[in-house]
Amino acid sequence: MAKSTLISRRSAVRMLGVGAIAGTAITGAPGVFTTHAADTSDYRALVCVFLFGGMDSHDVVLPFDAGEYASWRNIRRSFVARQGVSRDLASLLSLRQVSRPPEETPTHALVPELVNIKALYDAGDAAVVANVGPLVEPVTRSGFEARVARVPPRLFSHNDQQNIWQAGAPEGAQFGWGGLFADAVLASGGNSNRPQFTTITTEDVGPFLTGRTAAPFRIGTEGAAQVKILEEFADETDPAFVSAVRDQLTAAHFAGSYLIERDLAA
Repeated sequence: MAKSTLISRRSAVRMLGVGAIAGTAITGAPGVFTTHAADTSDYRALVCVFLFGGMDSHDVVLPFDAGEYASWRNIRRSFVARQGVSRDLASLLSLRQVSRPPEETPTHALVPELVNIKALYDAGDAAVVANVGPLVEPVTRSGFEARVARVPPRLFSHNDQQNIWQAGAPEGAQFGWGGLFADAVLASGGNSNRPQFTTITTEDVGPFLTGRTAAPFRIGTEGAAQVKILEEFADETDPAFVSAVRDQLTAAHFAGSYLIERDLAA
């Protein structure tokens, strides 16, 4: 919330009068009222980058074998013509597979724009996981046209295929594999000293980070949202009033009997 002009106590009470439930939606935001030091020496994070616009995977990892490269280049000749020398075989960044003898010629390569990924790969800190996607089985054109091939539901719907990537089902799915992964961490007890394991996102990513237990927490590029209403009472001389406002915002004494209020407070 942006800081505004000072407001009166009466206005504050009127705003807060909607009940303790009004504050519960923001009590989970870290750093709202207090700051706690954290031991981050054992910190681990799984970072997932979801490209909403899609990615041309056939212009990421390319064949490096001369014959297969020639076939790839012929199939994509109009694309290669626009790329210039950057897609020439000599420009590609070869990937040496650890399972092959060092004297053998690498079979695959990265495009030159991915030089930093190449450095990570060479250091053993990156790997390529190939043939991953929502297809149920290999599909040929003839099998598809004859409708004998098993294909994902709503195959040519962009939104539905995004959801299948995130949750294994078309639009309408509630839980994504990122959220279910977080659920498994909670269930394993490995997070026992951090009771509020939260999946964090900087974007609205659909169901991906929603689990049955874990819920996504969205932050902006400037960090977590801050609740600054208490700053409006910087000149307040009645500490009991400020304490009451703080309790209201944190739902400190909330014990309602209405089911929806209890659910939101929880």
